[in-house]
Amino acid sequence: MSRVHTPTKVKLQSKLDELFQNWLGLEETQDFINSLIESAKHGTLDQTIAEQNHLFTIEKQPPLSPSFNRNPRAFRESDRSRTTKPSSSSPDRLQTTSPSKFEDRSVTATGNIASKHREHVHAKTQKTKEDIPRAPRSMYQSVAHSRPAPTHHPSFSVIPSSMFYPQLLPVTPSEEQINGIHEICMKHKDSITLDIFRKEIIKQYFELPRWFARPIFRRILRNERLMKQYRLVTRRSVILGNGNMWQCGYGGDDEEEDDSVEVHQERKTEMLIDEDDEIDAELSRMPGPDGKSMFPSVDLENVVIQEQQIVSFYRHFLMNLDRHERLFNAVRKQKNQFIQPSDWVAFIEDLLATHPGLEFLKNTPEFQQRYAETVIVRIYYSVNRKEDERMTLAELTKSDLTEQCHFCDEEMNINLIHRFFSYEHFYVLYCKFWELDTDHDQVINDQDLAKYNNFSLSSHTVDRIINQQAPRRLGSGIPGRMDFKDFIWFLLSEEDKTTDTAISYWFRVVDLDDDGILSAWEMEQFFGEQQDKLDGMDMDLVKFEDILVQCVDMIKPHSFNEAGNVEITLADMKRSSLASNVFNILTNLSKYITFETKDPFGVKDQSSQMSDWERFAQAEYDRLSLEDETDDGGGTDYMDLT
Repeated sequence: MSRVHTPTKVKLQSKLDELFQNWLGLEETQDFINSLIESAKHGTLDQTIAEQNHLFTIEKQPPLSPSFNRNPRAFRESDRSRTTKPSSSSPDRLQTTSPSKFEDRSVTATGNIASKHREHVHAKTQKTKEDIPRAPRSMYQSVAHSRPAPTHHPSFSVIPSSMFYPQLLPVTPSEEQINGIHEICMKHKDSITLDIFRKEIIKQYFELPRWFARPIFRRILRNERLMKQYRLVTRRSVILGNGNMWQCGYGGDDEEEDDSVEVHQERKTEMLIDEDDEIDAELSRMPGPDGKSMFPSVDLENVVIQEQQIVSFYRHFLMNLDRHERLFNAVRKQKNQFIQPSDWVAFIEDLLATHPGLEFLKNTPEFQQRYAETVIVRIYYSVNRKEDERMTLAELTKSDLTEQCHFCDEEMNINLIHRFFSYEHFYVLYCKFWELDTDHDQVINDQDLAKYNNFSLSSHTVDRIINQQAPRRLGSGIPGRMDFKDFIWFLLSEEDKTTDTAISYWFRVVDLDDDGILSAWEMEQFFGEQQDKLDGMDMDLVKFEDILVQCVDMIKPHSFNEAGNVEITLADMKRSSLASNVFNILTNLSKYITFETKDPFGVKDQSSQMSDWERFAQAEYDRLSLEDETDDGGGTDYMDLT
C-alpha cells in the first residue's frame, strides 16, 4: 500500500471538508437531518434509518452529493432561482432551535415515510409529459413537507467548486515548442528532410544555430538506428531462446505424436534460421560500436525523419534547459559530461558548407580543414580554463561562446565575428605560421620560432616553449616540433598578454623551477639576455635592480620570502593590469624597447573596443593584403598547402 505524504493528506482533508460543507448546505440534507432528530426524540431512529435505506434501494437514487450538470443553462437558471424568495412552505435552514419548535413540525409525518413515498411515486406515474419536471425530485423533498416540484437542479447558496470544470494549466514553453514541431511535421506530412529541419525547426524550436542542423539531424537518425539495432539484437536473442524452448518443449508421453512433433520442430527451426539470417544482414549494414563508419552509404539530403524521433531528441536533450545547456547537450557526446575538440568538427564542417561568408572555401578542402582547426583551438583557448581539452558546462556558461555561435548564425559577414570565427584572423594565423615553416612540412622547430618578429624572442623563451614544453605540451607528436595548433596557442598568447590564458602561458615560461613563484633570480635570468642584446645594439643599458623595482611597482605582489625578497605569484599577475609589460620586458626585446619609449602608465585609447589581438590581426591582414596586391607573382604563395 502506497504511503501518502503529509502535504497530500492535508490537501485531501481540505477537499473533503469543502465537499461536506457543500452537502450540509443542501435543503434535502437539512430535511434529512431534521427527520433524524425527530425520530431520535421519539425513540424510532433505528426504524427510520432502516426505512430510509429501504426506500433508497427501491428508488435507486444517487447519493446526495450535488450532481454535475454540464449544461451551462442549468447554472444560469440556478443563479436566477437564488434571487427569488423561498416559499413559506419550505422548511427552515438547520439552526439551533428550542424543543418546542421541533414539536410543532408534525412529527407523525415521519412515521409514515414509506406510505407517503409510495403515494408520491404513484402520483408521478399518472402525470403527463408536460408535467414531468426537468430535474428529478429528491426523495427527501416529498417526505417532510409538500413543496412545488423543482424545474431545475437544486439551488445552492454557494456553488461548490467541485461543480466547475477543472482549470487548464498554463502551457509551458517546452509544450509550445513541441506543439510547434507537431505543426511543422503535420504541414510536411511527417517527412522532415534536412533542409526543412534547418529552415523551420533547428532555430525556431530547438533554439540552436542553423549550422547545427546537419550534426543534430545525423544524431537523431543515428539514435533511431541504434534503437533499431538494439531491437534487432534483442529480437535475435529472443529467437535463439525461443528456438531452444521450442526444440525442447514439444516432447510428450504419447509416442505416436513423436513424428509430427519432430516435423513441427524442423519447420520452426528453419523459420528461425531464416529470420536470424535477415537480422544478421540488417545488423551488418548498421554502424559499428566505434561509430567511425556511422553512415557510410547514407545521403542525409535524401533521408527523412519523423515527428516522434524529433520530439524524442528534444525531450531527452533540450527540454526545459537554458541556451547554454542546450548548446552543451547538442555538441557533447551522450556518454560524456564535457565537450572535446573532436565534438566540434562536424559542426564546423556544416558551418563551412552553409555560411555565405565561407562559400569561397568550398573548392579548397585543405583550407577548410585548417580553418576548422583554428576555430576549435581558439574556442578552447578562451573557454577551457583548465586547458585539459574537456570543456565543462560551467566553463561554457561563463564564456560568450553561446552568444558567438548564435551571432555567427545571424551575421552574413564572417569577418565581423572577431571571436573564434573570423576568416581574416585565420588568414593571419596561417600566414604567420607559413612564414616560419620554410620547408613547409607543417611543423616548426626552435630555430624557426626564433625568427619570429625579427628574432625578438629570447633564446630562453624559445627553449622553454619548444624543447622544455613549459607553457603547454606540444601536440605534434614529434619532439622539439610545433604544429599549427600549437602555433595558434603561442601567437594568441604572444600578441595579447592581457587574457587569463596568456598570463598563465607566459608565467609558466618564466617560472624556471616550476614552483608557482616568480622570483628575482628567475627574472634576472631572462633579463640578462635582453641586456646582452641591447649591448650589441649600442643602446643604453638599464640595471636589473631598476627593472626589478619597476616590475614590482607594476605588479604589487602580496608576499615576500624570509629574506625579504619579492615573490610574484600567478594570482598577483592576473590581478594586475600591467602584467603584459612585465612579460614583454623579460621575453620580447622589440616590445621591451617599445615599452621603454612610451609612458607605460599613459591612458590608452578608449575609443576602440578592440583587444590587443584584434588590433594586431587587423594590422597584419592589411599588411598581407597590400603585399598580395603589389606582388608580381614571385612572392610567397600562402594559398599553396601542398
